[in-house]
Amino acid sequence: MFVIKQISEDFYVEEMPKLEIKKNGPYLYFILEKKNLNTMDATKILSKRLKIDIKRFNVAGLKDKHAWTKQYVSVNGISWDRINKIKMNNVNLRFFGYGNDRIRL
Repeated sequence: MFVIKQISEDFYVEEMPKLEIKKNGPYLYFILEKKNLNTMDATKILSKRLKIDIKRFNVAGLKDKHAWTKQYVSVNGISWDRINKIKMNNVNLRFFGYGNDRIRL
């Protein structure tokens, strides 16, 4: 019997979005890199710490908790400075840009 996926790092997922990146816009785009945490839980934590409605976050699908994933997230009306101050275990947040459209599935 073969065991292919034993640890989170064995399964790596990264999206390739088609976004028009601008210097400003109503939507902030950032990369959510995480492991041992699913997408919904990660965005719930972010929304609570930012004190905003979770509905302001948009992602292009949910990612496996038991994987090392990178996914693009859009959020309406929040500055990078506010998001960048948030520290979470097993999570890295990286600024990607701004734009006029939310991320869609």
